[in-house]
Amino acid sequence: ANSPDAFNERNGNVTFDGAGTGTLTSTTISAGETFYDLTMNKTAGTDNLFLSNNITVTNQLTLTLGYILTSYYSLTLDATALAVSGTSDNSFVDGPVIKKTNSTSAYILPIGKISPNNEYRPLKITPAGTSTTTYVVEYLYGQPTNNTDVGTGVDHVSELESWTVQRTSGTEDAKIELSWNLNSVVSTNTTDLLVVQDQGSAGPRWINRCTCTTAGTTTSGTIQTNGYVSLFGSTYPFSLASPHATNNELGNSRYSIANGNWNST
Repeated sequence: ANSPDAFNERNGNVTFDGAGTGTLTSTTISAGETFYDLTMNKTAGTDNLFLSNNITVTNQLTLTLGYILTSYYSLTLDATALAVSGTSDNSFVDGPVIKKTNSTSAYILPIGKISPNNEYRPLKITPAGTSTTTYVVEYLYGQPTNNTDVGTGVDHVSELESWTVQRTSGTEDAKIELSWNLNSVVSTNTTDLLVVQDQGSAGPRWINRCTCTTAGTTTSGTIQTNGYVSLFGSTYPFSLASPHATNNELGNSRYSIANGNWNST
């Protein structure tokens, strides 16, 4: 959409549909556009909406088909925003999502990566308190840095993926819930999986953030820290990990689980 006039969202819904990649541009509002309800319902799951301005959703974001790309401009879900509707491997946000909070309610961020597998990989945050706080969350596909430098109780960290959580304003700590799917190569003993975080300093880098609560199967599930995390930033990513070298819970693309062992291939 490209309009020379300011857009008044009122209490309406704006739907982005049709085939191909669309671009959302505001020529009059340098700070970006605000939408009450925003629906992504493109012709196919391979169609995208590219942001060339920042946007904010104050009520309902619905992701049915197609991806919103936020590499250069931001999508903010206001403190008033409801839980995101829809979401699947065919519709999520590729890039950072900003979430403003002023409650202790849990909120699932609709993030993922188009390349290479079209994966919806949400992260849930549960703030510890009600003071106004802003988090910026992104899912990253690929080997986390320094992932062989592990702390007590951690045998190996995923070589496939990580999540970043920045706290750009406010002071609230938060519980962090990560997700896994078939491509995460989770195998048996899902209740022993770990949430780990790179603490950004040597000796060791990746430390255990559990005790944790897990739910799901080897092909799809979630794991949440029972305690609140206080370390945030783009250089302090989170990932999945296993505490075991044998009968382990987590494989990788560069390794295989053979006879219950963590073996290089």
